[in-house]
Amino acid sequence: FSSAENDHIFIVCPKFAKYTPKATPQLPLPIIAILFIICPDILIKIFTTDKDIIAVSIPIMFYVACFLIFDGAQVATLGALRGLKKTKPIMWTMILSYFLIGTPVGCTLAFKYGIILKGFWIGLALALFSASVISISFLIYYYRKLTKKDIKEVMKVIDFNEELQFSGKYISYTEEEKNSLF
Repeated sequence: FSSAENDHIFIVCPKFAKYTPKATPQLPLPIIAILFIICPDILIKIFTTDKDIIAVSIPIMFYVACFLIFDGAQVATLGALRGLKKTKPIMWTMILSYFLIGTPVGCTLAFKYGIILKGFWIGLALALFSASVISISFLIYYYRKLTKKDIKEVMKVIDFNEELQFSGKYISYTEEEKNSLF
């Protein structure tokens, strides 16, 4: 989703989901991650022919794939939280995930256990995984607390008297359709 208002709309009223864009930036990430796991050497050879770089890069591609999947999940959920105007949980999620989980694990693996490059990637992927889990938990919590007052606030943000653009289609609602949305 591209804007906070849209995030709020789609979380508040799932009936709007049919108007969401057919492809978002996060959609291809699992496909790319699978390619990173299945054929890392082919992907790396697209960018370089240096055998040393290829030898160093192939072992970390699994962790890069995990990074992509978890990054897509946390970006989508954090965007939805921003749409709900819940930004403090985002701050605490990032502090916990990156500073208290990912960085210590990455540094420990890199320097104490000597797996420097893999260690940092594991720490980063773990930070994104924890950010995904925590932000999804916050999103579920806030979604359950939504009230009709929250929904009416969203209605104020969007002027339904004009045409709205969702995924390239202009949609206008009659008064009856507006009332039936909720």
